[in-house]
Amino acid sequence: DSGMQPNHPDGGLIVDARNFTSSPTADDVYGHGTHVGGIVGARSNNGLGVTSVAFECPLLNAKCIADFGSGSFSWMAQAAIWAVQRGAKVINFSAAAPTGSQVMADAAKWVWDNGAIIVAAAGNQNSSVPRFPAAYPNVLAVASTQLNDTKSPYSNYGPWVSCGAPGANIWSTKKGSAYGYMAGTSQAAPHVSALAAMLFARATAKGIPITNQQVRDIILRTCDALPVGTTGLGAGRINAYRAVSAV
Repeated sequence: DSGMQPNHPDGGLIVDARNFTSSPTADDVYGHGTHVGGIVGARSNNGLGVTSVAFECPLLNAKCIADFGSGSFSWMAQAAIWAVQRGAKVINFSAAAPTGSQVMADAAKWVWDNGAIIVAAAGNQNSSVPRFPAAYPNVLAVASTQLNDTKSPYSNYGPWVSCGAPGANIWSTKKGSAYGYMAGTSQAAPHVSALAAMLFARATAKGIPITNQQVRDIILRTCDALPVGTTGLGAGRINAYRAVSAV
């Protein structure tokens, strides 16, 4: 993402950071990555602003979105490979582009072949046109749902989308040691990334071998069905309790 504030008082457990952009720092200047990272792994049960989906989840800050809010597939590919080499099981990309690239497609396949999983935002154009890296094979493409489980008005949709997750008015950490609401498939994707992390962690704690394919399958088969008339959001809205209970 765009980096994370490393010293946010409620920030996640950042175990390493690497800057793949033209920015001089891995910190979050643009103001996007800190919010996304807080959804996954902000400190929990500490009496401060927000609790995260995957309590105390170790985070790798792989900065591949520059300080002006965009990046390159080359940066993203390098970030994904570095993170997996550092031990990450889940890669979150809260970014979407209208066209893909061979370097990113190759990186997505490499991540999958090495036992990890990429979760990516479907994009916010209210369109059925595939966005990348979300639409690559084996990537979990995440749309945004609202409080009533219908599609957020801005969310992309279509047969290439894997599932939906909450993305409307999500409260999380922000740069400057602040908190705030943001909305979009960028906020939906880290809910799914956090759930994938919990499945890997629960299996490890129980001494049960689990593969990225099994994690993907559990997430999708435990989704809740969406209201009648809501289509194009894949398997439905994720259900963390059902998914974790399935391990």
